[in-house]
Amino acid sequence: MESTLANFPNFKIRNSGDDAQEFEKYAGRLENFFTAMNIRDDKRKRALLLHYAGEKVYDIFGTLQNTGNTYDEAKLAMKNYFEPKKNIPFAIYTFRQLSQNASESIDDYVTRLRQAARTCSFADVDGEIKMQIISHCCSPKLRRAALRDPTLTLDKILECGGNYPHTGSCPAMGKSCNLCSKPNHFASVCRSSGSNVAAKSSRPPSKRAVNAMNSDDRKAESSEDEYLFSLKNETKAKLPKATLKVNNVSLQLLIDSGSTVNIVTEDVAKKLKVKIGKTNTKIYPYAADTPP
Repeated sequence: MESTLANFPNFKIRNSGDDAQEFEKYAGRLENFFTAMNIRDDKRKRALLLHYAGEKVYDIFGTLQNTGNTYDEAKLAMKNYFEPKKNIPFAIYTFRQLSQNASESIDDYVTRLRQAARTCSFADVDGEIKMQIISHCCSPKLRRAALRDPTLTLDKILECGGNYPHTGSCPAMGKSCNLCSKPNHFASVCRSSGSNVAAKSSRPPSKRAVNAMNSDDRKAESSEDEYLFSLKNETKAKLPKATLKVNNVSLQLLIDSGSTVNIVTEDVAKKLKVKIGKTNTKIYPYAADTPP
C-alpha cells in the first residue's frame, strides 16, 4: 500500500548573510515535524531533509564533500555551506545600530539582539545586550533603573521592562526592596527619598557623586521620567570635555554623561540667543519625590 508524504515547505535560499541562520531555523522546524510524525530512523530523517529542503538544496548538497552518513552530518554540511565568512567588526557594527522600535516589546528587542550577537563572537553576550538596551531602548524609566544599579543582570532588567499593568502576577509581589525594605517592588524601581535609601543601603560610598534630575513634561513619553546625570569629580581628575559650536557660540561640553536631558545656565542661553519661556518641567534631585 502506497503512502503519501505529508506536506512541508521548501527552504528558500535568499543568497544573503542570513541563510545559515535561516537554514538552522528551518531544520529546527523540520525536527519538530519529525517528532510530531514519530519519525525516528536517522537515515529516513536525512533523506527527508534533502527531499523537503527542495531541488536547489539537493543540487548544492551533491557538490559538497564530507557530508557523512547521518542526519546531523547532512544538516551541518548545509549549514556550513550557507555560513558566510565572518566579518566580526561588521557584525559588531550592525549589532550596535540596533535600536528598539516604538511598537516592539522589550522581549522581542532582546530576541533580535540575541540573534544579531551570534555572529559577533562576544565574550559576554548578556552583558553586551544589557548595554545595548541601556543605550537604545525606548523607555527612559528602564534606562534609569539599569543605570541606577550597575549590578542588575539582564534578567532583572527584563523584569523591570515588563508590561505594566502585568498581564500575569507581578514578579515583585511578596518581595521586599533591598533599599527601603518596603514590600512589592524591586530596588531598581524604588522611589524612596535619597536620605532613606542612603541610610539603609549597605553599599560603600563612591568616590564620585552622581547627581540626577528628571523632567515630567515630555509630550511623547509623559509617563516616563527623564534623568540628567552629571559627575562631580572629588579627585580633580580631568573630565572628558570637548569644545563645540552651538549657534556659532563655542561651548565646553561634557562628553556623553549618560543623561537623557541636558540643561544650560541662563547666561549660556542668552549667549546662544535661545528664547526663554515658561515651562511645566519639574526638576528633582536624584531619588527624591519632591523638587527642591
